Amino acid sequence: LITPTMPCDDAKDLVKLEKEAIARGWDADAFSYYKWEMLRQNAWTRQLQALHKANAGPKKQLKSCNRKIRNTEDKLRDLRQEFLELFDQLEDNELRLDPNIRYQALRHAEKPQQTVNSIQ
Repeated sequence: LITPTMPCDDAKDLVKLEKEAIARGWDADAFSYYKWEMLRQNAWTRQLQALHKANAGPKKQLKSCNRKIRNTEDKLRDLRQEFLELFDQLEDNELRLDPNIRYQALRHAEKPQQTVNSIQ
């Protein structure tokens, strides 16, 4: 598995591969195959490392934006709750200040709702 932190130095890897080829007794074809596979893998690793490095900034910004969104949603939820509490308090104060308002509100609540069928 190739990871973004894997070093890939072609010269060092070739030296290691040559030592391994000698130790295992590989012929020229086997050595050539493994050499090109190693170089291909190193190229992919370098591309992966470059991509990982290029994505680091945007990933950090994305996390920051998500955190800001969550904080804003929490604030909005708190403000909505505060609004509802203040609205309820305002209604309660209005009803307490003027008995006529309370009487009218109660009368309005007791009135049956007229429907189209009952009017006809």
